[in-house]
Amino acid sequence: MSSLLRRTAQGDEHAFARLVDEYWNNIYTQSLVYTRSVQQAEEATQDIFMKIWNSRVSLPSLDNFENFLFIVARNVIISALRKKRGLYVVEPAKDIIGAAPSPDQQFAYKESYDIINRGIDLMPPQ
Repeated sequence: MSSLLRRTAQGDEHAFARLVDEYWNNIYTQSLVYTRSVQQAEEATQDIFMKIWNSRVSLPSLDNFENFLFIVARNVIISALRKKRGLYVVEPAKDIIGAAPSPDQQFAYKESYDIINRGIDLMPPQ
């Protein structure tokens, strides 16, 4: 783990500020692409980094910070889009019904599942 993450986990606000500086543009751009709103992208990006700060004590246990950041960003952006559109509809995946996943797909699913579960375990109870 980088010293920047270690120091952030210990509550070093300067280290966290450097972390934000390093990843802000990437996360903001990702948010902007999906929300198509400067205001919502800024809010989502701030929320993402607030979640990182609030779960900073769990940073040392991460295998890959960028994956964790991507998962947090994805979840926050999806929540923002749901609030914007008021949609909570989950559509069934019609293309996979009746088709057995290939071994590569099974491995990718298991890997994604493990990453998501680690991210969930790192999140605060709220």
